[in-house]
Amino acid sequence: MSSNHACVVTEAHELRFEEHAFPACPDGSVVIKAAAVGLNRHDVLSLKSAAAGQVLGLEVAGVVVSGPAHLHGKRVAALVPHGAFAEHVAAVASHCVVLPDSLSFAQGAAVVESFATAVLALELADVPLRHAQAPKRVLVHAGASALGLALIQLLKIAGHFVVTTAGSDEKLAVCQTHGAAVALNRNGPWAELLLSQHGGKVDAIIDCVGADYYARNTSVLAVDGTLVFLGLLGGATVPNVDLRTHLLARHQLKFSVLSTRSPAFKSALIERMWSHCQPLLASGALQVVLHETSVPLRDAKRAVDICAANLNIGKIVMTVD
Repeated sequence: MSSNHACVVTEAHELRFEEHAFPACPDGSVVIKAAAVGLNRHDVLSLKSAAAGQVLGLEVAGVVVSGPAHLHGKRVAALVPHGAFAEHVAAVASHCVVLPDSLSFAQGAAVVESFATAVLALELADVPLRHAQAPKRVLVHAGASALGLALIQLLKIAGHFVVTTAGSDEKLAVCQTHGAAVALNRNGPWAELLLSQHGGKVDAIIDCVGADYYARNTSVLAVDGTLVFLGLLGGATVPNVDLRTHLLARHQLKFSVLSTRSPAFKSALIERMWSHCQPLLASGALQVVLHETSVPLRDAKRAVDICAANLNIGKIVMTVD
C-alpha cells in the first residue's frame, strides 16, 4: 500500500503535515491520488473548532487508484465531506466528475463545490440556468469569490442582468470581466446606488454575509423576490426585525448549507451541475478562476491565511507533490 501524508489539525488548531492512515475504500467509493486540493471558506472557519487529528478539506482533483473499474485511472474532481487535505482521499463515486482534457487538476479542484453550490442557489432563487425569455435582475454578494464568479458567469450565460458587490477596485473589475453588468463596492452605499443609479430593485439576491446586509438586502429586493442565504459571515442575529416588509412584498427567504445535505442529494445535484457546466467548461464559455498563488499542500497554513484575510480572487488551490 502506498504511503500517505495529510495536513492534520493539532490541539492548538493549527495544521501539521505528517504521515496519516491510508483511506479505506468501501463499496460505492473511490480513492483518489490527489494532485490538487481546493480551499474553501468552510475550511478556514472549521479550523477554529476542529478536533485534534481531524483532516479538513472538501474538494480534490487527481487520479482514481482504487474503486469501480469504470473510474479506475480516470482524472477526476470530487466533493468530499472532509479529508481532502491529503495525498490520498476517499470519495463517494457519485460525487466525482471525470475531468475533460481541457481542465487541469488545479482547475478541477476548484469546480465541484463552487459550481454545485451556485447551481443549487439559482434553483432555490427560481432563476433559470438556461437562456431565459424573461431575464431577471440578480444581486450576487462576494462577487470575486470562487462561488461569486461561478454565479456571475452562469447568470450572464443565461442572459440575466447581474449586479454584484466586492471589496476592492481590483475585485470589482474581475467581476465585470466575467459578466457583472453593475459592480458596487461593499464598503460604500451600494444599496442606495443600486436604487438611484442602476435600475432599481432586484428579483433575487444570493448572499453569504447575513446580518450585516439584511436591512439593505430587504430594501433592494423587489415584490415577489427571493433572498437566498448561503452563509452568515457577517453575523446571524438581526435585532428589531419587522417582518411586515417581507409579508407585504411576498418575499421568499431561503437558506441552504451544502455540507449538511445527504449523500443522495449531493449525487443528484452534482449530476445536474455537471450536465449543465461540463460542456460550457470544455468549450471555454465558462471559466474556472484561480487565485494567482499556488500553495503546496504541506504549506496549507499559508493558503488559510490568504483566505482568512480575503486576499484571494477566485479559488485558492493547493498542489500536491
